[in-house]
Amino acid sequence: MRFAFVEFGAQHGQVDYSELMTPGWADKGGLYTVEEIEDLGAWELASIELMHTASRSLRLPTAIENAIFRAIMEAKDAARTTYPSVLRGLTYAQHLPTPFITTFMLIHLSAPALASIGGTDVANQVMLLGREYYHGVPQEKLLVFLPITIHVGASLLKRVLKLGRRLVVRSEKKGNRTVEESANNGTNSLTPSNVLVRTGYPLLLMLIPHIATHRLIPSSPVPPISSISPSELDYTFVHFGLRNWPIRSWLMYAVLVGAGITHVIHGMPVVWRQTALKLLKKTRAIHSESRIGTSWYISPKVGGPIYIPFDGDENDLRVPDVGVL
Repeated sequence: MRFAFVEFGAQHGQVDYSELMTPGWADKGGLYTVEEIEDLGAWELASIELMHTASRSLRLPTAIENAIFRAIMEAKDAARTTYPSVLRGLTYAQHLPTPFITTFMLIHLSAPALASIGGTDVANQVMLLGREYYHGVPQEKLLVFLPITIHVGASLLKRVLKLGRRLVVRSEKKGNRTVEESANNGTNSLTPSNVLVRTGYPLLLMLIPHIATHRLIPSSPVPPISSISPSELDYTFVHFGLRNWPIRSWLMYAVLVGAGITHVIHGMPVVWRQTALKLLKKTRAIHSESRIGTSWYISPKVGGPIYIPFDGDENDLRVPDVGVL
């Protein structure tokens, strides 16, 4: 869903302000998305108001007004190009390690899943077999810790960058309620980005103590631990934790499994649409004009997840009112 911008040319006398809009204005037909309104709306409103005030007080010719306004907008556009470039780089850094993380999760969670079928012995055998993939001096750092570090670091930097940008934009458009109300419309829907944020922070908070207690501390060379080998650290250790600290252990495992699986399910379509699909088109593995794309959205009225074929920005999509099933 897109929001129409107000045409200012008819409101401010003889100056044709429709010629002063940023590049691409005509191509968009005067329509901007929510994020584009946040980034462009306040500046254009302030600039047009400034030019209108100057024309009344200084009586500048239209050509001079146009030249001044174009210079201001070009300077603003030059400063604005850095933000999407950095954001795009962080998105690639955030998405590229995800196949390694997902593979590790499938192997790591297969053992406890089989424990409910074959018991502890089967779970220990599957766990030891899976550790052949990711345990060891080089492969554990390259296949587990490095992808997780890159993904978490890029995600946090991207989040900080977006929050900082939002604060700057809000301060610029303070007092302009029309644009702010339009920009806030539709932001309460449970989009994939919101789900990923709400599951990512709890997952990170539980992942740190999980890695510390299950991997870093047992591998300490200091007595009495003396670097417990992976074969010595089986599901007896998990049973010991559940028996002695039941609430803490159950909470940690429940959040790790629940938030982790939810994060992967909602994150896969985002990685596919924003990164994998673009890379496939660049390498010409698929046709460049292909509209293949899948977004995962949750409709509160349906009460569950639904797949919606879509290729574009998730802020442009609104889940239709399908009623209560």
